[in-house]
Amino acid sequence: MSYDLTIATREKPIQLYLQEFAAARSGLTYEGRLGEEFSNVIITVRDKPGLDAFVELYSPVRAIESEDIDEGLAALVTPPCWLTELGVPGFTKRGIEVAKELARHIAERCQGAVLDPQVGSVIWAVSPPEPPQSRSKDERIREVNLEWYLPPSRAAPDTGLIFLATLRRHCQEAVPVRLGKFEPLQGRLESSRDEPFFAAWSDTGRDPLGMLILKSKAPCFGGSIHLPGSRPLRAGDRPVTKISLEFDGRIVCTHESWREKVVNLFAELSRALGAFYGRGYVLRNIIASRGGPVFDGKSESYPSASIRGSWCGIPPTPAWLLWFGGTLWRACSVSSPPRVHLLDSGLSRSTWTSSAPWGSIFLIG
Repeated sequence: MSYDLTIATREKPIQLYLQEFAAARSGLTYEGRLGEEFSNVIITVRDKPGLDAFVELYSPVRAIESEDIDEGLAALVTPPCWLTELGVPGFTKRGIEVAKELARHIAERCQGAVLDPQVGSVIWAVSPPEPPQSRSKDERIREVNLEWYLPPSRAAPDTGLIFLATLRRHCQEAVPVRLGKFEPLQGRLESSRDEPFFAAWSDTGRDPLGMLILKSKAPCFGGSIHLPGSRPLRAGDRPVTKISLEFDGRIVCTHESWREKVVNLFAELSRALGAFYGRGYVLRNIIASRGGPVFDGKSESYPSASIRGSWCGIPPTPAWLLWFGGTLWRACSVSSPPRVHLLDSGLSRSTWTSSAPWGSIFLIG
């Protein structure tokens, strides 16, 4: 746990401003360099021997759209802008004091504002914030999730191009418009240009974490891609490639045409990607926020079929849609499941969503 602060600025914070801050205060040292991707600076505050406090300053990242940042910050610092995070491990009193002073110093030098997430409001700004307007209570919605599990041999960038092409044919709204390894997403995908997506997929495959986050157009929230990545294999690991998409249940759960479109997309991607397992399920009590869906203690969760990039088996939890690649289906020895459809049987897509729309539908490749 840490005490966190967020700074939004028009100019990018640089190492010089940290040096200025440290030089003006006694008992303060730091390690690290501000500005390098995924790097952070550790600031040590020493008032008395043995009573050290620490502040972590993370390198700034680019926020491109207003939904990338808190509404209060967006009202004062219009994107595109820079976001810089600070954290105080252990909530130490002296550490919090120094973190607030440093946040204000950076905001002053770079023309910005400081948000305290603990109280949910801006605590300092170059331009004083306007009186807050009352906001309506967050709406809780259903979220429709689609997931596909592929063998590690399908982690090559060519699979990404198949994924894009299938989305463009069957659901333009699900085509990613932004992508990146962390929020706010730093990459953008223009229409009909595959190169940025191909490059991002390739880069993700070389990264130890192996995760790429996607954002799409309504009613598709976006999704994620999990590749085996470059992390060393552990004993018992069964590497797997996972692709997921999330949709707004306010549309999919209430409009039959969209429900049919999502089922069709699920089947087409299952076959095109060569998935050995896929599933679709609905989560309830998800908070609909300006920046995308948010989960809290009241939100439903669903057990994963993979953990840290390793396949761990099919969960026993019921699902709305299930896809079994031929080999997996034969291995499962399931007898007479409800509503089993062989994709090559010529079955009309409309029958998949008629009657009991949230009953299990098995699709066999």
